[in-house]
Parts: sequence; structure tokens; C-alpha cells
Amino acid sequence: MISGAGTLYGNNPIHHGLVHFNTTGQNKSMIITGVKLSCGEHLMAIQMQYNNTWGEKYGLCAPDCVYPVTHVDTNEFDSTEWFNRADVSVIDGFPWALTLHTNKRHLPTCGVHSNEPNSARGASLVGIAGYSGCWLDRLQFIWS
Repeated sequence: MISGAGTLYGNNPIHHGLVHFNTTGQNKSMIITGVKLSCGEHLMAIQMQYNNTWGEKYGLCAPDCVYPVTHVDTNEFDSTEWFNRADVSVIDGFPWALTLHTNKRHLPTCGVHSNEPNSARGASLVGIAGYSGCWLDRLQFIWS
């Protein structure tokens, strides 16, 4: 679990070869201005945009990943919009589906939600953390 982060979504054991990530090392003046979600049967990868510049993609990072991505949802916004809620479905120990909400709208769900997704809320999303391989194995949201 990342110190200072919210709930950890996903509970599968950490296997060798997974990549740990934590975007809170970003410059504190950077704000999230967009997100790309790679979607298949479940949430495959996430990429955040900070101050209109795309950061690293997490998930789909192993060269032998054969899981299909059916579409990529790209959402960008200005300084008057920010993430304030995330609904996450954990199935078979993985963060299977994700719906992000801003103060103005909710974005399309990536993956297939369970009947009762977990909700995380905060004033504003400032970063994400977790572990990834061919998809996101664990995921946390860091709120202001």
C-alpha cells in the first residue's frame, strides 16, 4: 500500500515482473488535465495527463501481452474540471472495471462493472499508484 494513498483495489499476490508506479512524485504544481483508459474485457491500462502533457502508461507494459484492447477512451479537460470520484469493480482480485467522475460529468466505464463497485471520493485527484503488468494488478487513488 502506498503511504498517504486511498484504498488499495486489487488483492492478488504481487508476482515478479510487475511494475510499481506512483505518480505523486510529479511536481506539486502539476494538475491532472486528462486520462486515457485502455479497455478490453476489463481495465487494461491507464495513462494520466498532467498540465496538458501525457505521462507514462501503466498496464500493457510486458512485451508478451496478448490480451486484446477493444478501445481507448481519451478524455481531456481544462482547469475548471477535475476528478472527484472513482468507481472500481474488483473481480477475481483485480481492479476489473473503472468509472471516473469529474465535478462536471462521469466518464464512460472501462471494463464490465460488477453489481456493486467500490467508490473512492476526494476533493481532487492528484495522482495514482499501483502495480501493473499486462493489465493493472493493483490500483490506488491519491486525493488532495
